[in-house]
Amino acid sequence: KDNVYLFVDTRYHAQADIEVRYDFIEIVKVPLDKYLYEAMFEVLGENFVLGVPAKKISKFLFDKFKKEGKPKNIKFKPLNEDGIEVCESSFISEKFFDINEIPLEISGKSADDKISELLQQFQNSYLLVTDLTDIAYLTNLRSFDFPYSSSFPSKLIISPSGATMYVNSEREFKSKFIKTKFFDEYYKDLKNIKNSDVLYQKKSISLYDFSLIDKSNKKIDKDFSRKHIKNNSEIEHFKECFYNTDRALEIIEQMLSSDVEYSEFDYSRALVDS
Repeated sequence: KDNVYLFVDTRYHAQADIEVRYDFIEIVKVPLDKYLYEAMFEVLGENFVLGVPAKKISKFLFDKFKKEGKPKNIKFKPLNEDGIEVCESSFISEKFFDINEIPLEISGKSADDKISELLQQFQNSYLLVTDLTDIAYLTNLRSFDFPYSSSFPSKLIISPSGATMYVNSEREFKSKFIKTKFFDEYYKDLKNIKNSDVLYQKKSISLYDFSLIDKSNKKIDKDFSRKHIKNNSEIEHFKECFYNTDRALEIIEQMLSSDVEYSEFDYSRALVDS
């Protein structure tokens, strides 16, 4: 209660040195051969209670924490309110996103076809799709509102009668099986599922979402992800992307090895013209 610790793995060691105030936060740099929770338990010791934001920790990781912390009498308290979000002026669930559909020649299969296949395989069940990349894949939708990411904040419930995507977007989507609702309606609809088989993915569903599944349901941890199965159209698009990447690196290498001093605009123009 008297200290603030930031545990960072090797990807963020340098960034933490640059961005974090050492007079306020103590940085714990976790080496490659150690899990974050191992470093946390070493620093924090034994016999304490650790609050965890229930909307940001997966059911899988929470169970892992409880198992590993038990020998040291470490207890974990789920926090339904995220202290960071409370301090923010706006929440992700209140923002609207610019979402676009990728062409069929790239996806190779329509969103309706993908949902239809899941409906046939898991008849009379509810599927809670909470992994953002799974949702982007199933719906053939992308957003570039966040740097270095093409997914977007959303939830997807696939019921025996169809699918509902919960997302804040002003765009209208034409689909036979998928309807859309605003993001904040998701939690109410999730609570209303009763006396059914509810399939979820333990590694992606948040502890908070899991806690809202009604006790009358049969909860089934099931891997129903499809994004790793690629069709011919997707494979050909990957080949094109890899070729363009190789070509870009080749051009940049040639320019760097020359005696000419190029500007960033020159590099950009060379890539565009290629």
